[in-house]
This record gives sequence, C-alpha cells and structure tokens, in this order.
Amino acid sequence: MRGLRILVCLAIVIVLCSCSHGKKGNPPPSPPDPFPIELETVQQQLNRLGDRAEMKLNIAVRTNVEYNSSVIIRYSLYDARDSQRLIETQELFHAEIPVHKKVEMDYTIKFERYGTYSLEISAEYNGAGQRKQYAIRFDEQELRNELRYTLH
Repeated sequence: MRGLRILVCLAIVIVLCSCSHGKKGNPPPSPPDPFPIELETVQQQLNRLGDRAEMKLNIAVRTNVEYNSSVIIRYSLYDARDSQRLIETQELFHAEIPVHKKVEMDYTIKFERYGTYSLEISAEYNGAGQRKQYAIRFDEQELRNELRYTLH
C-alpha cells in the first residue's frame, strides 16, 4: 500500500513538472520573406586628414516587394562613449525605387576631432527597415573601423 502511494505521488510530480515546460505565449513574428528591403554598405576609404578623418561609404539599397512607398535612407553619428548624438539624423535618399532595382550612392562622413564614434545607417521601406552600425576609433595612434551589427 505504501509503495502504491509513492508511485501515485511520483506520477503526480512528473505530470506537474512536464506541464510547466510547455510554451508560454505566442512566438515572436518572423520577418517577411523575402524581406522588403536590402541595405548594403561598403567602406571604400577611411582617411586621416591631420586631426580630422573621413570615411567614404558606398550605400546600396534594393527593394524585393512592390509597394507604393518611398525608400528612405538616413544616417546618424554618435559619440560612442556617452551615446550623445553629434549630428542630427540626416536624410540621404527619399524616392520610390522599382522592385528589384538596386540604387547605389557614395557618401562621405566627416569626423571633426579625435574620438570614438558610432555611425548608424538605416533604410526604411513601407514600415520595414534595416540598420547597420559602425564603430570608428580615431586618435593620434590609430584610425580603425568595424561593422558592429546589422538589424532587420
């Protein structure tokens, strides 16, 4: 009799434990496929100009889905140490692009003093967007850049 009670209690514990590992809530929505917009950035040059520097970028964007909407490309420059925005968000491009057509542009970002910067480039199309962030370190000894992340 005692063994039966132990088995029943053990079965109840197993059932309760297995119920608590179920999925909770709805899974996050997955991005549309194909994603409506593709943003590519390629660093062409990173030059030191005395105590200043400049970074030349090739920015390309392509739409994968047809919407009656414009593509908007923007960039912002931040001081990476305190996240203070150094340049208000600049709009580089705002126009409709035919579906599957790639539009490219070259743009130069100027760094007026030594520092550690965060450069964010974004493209938006009908509410969907992509962002790329670069980290730039510029001082007397080095001028270095790395792509930090790409987000949808």
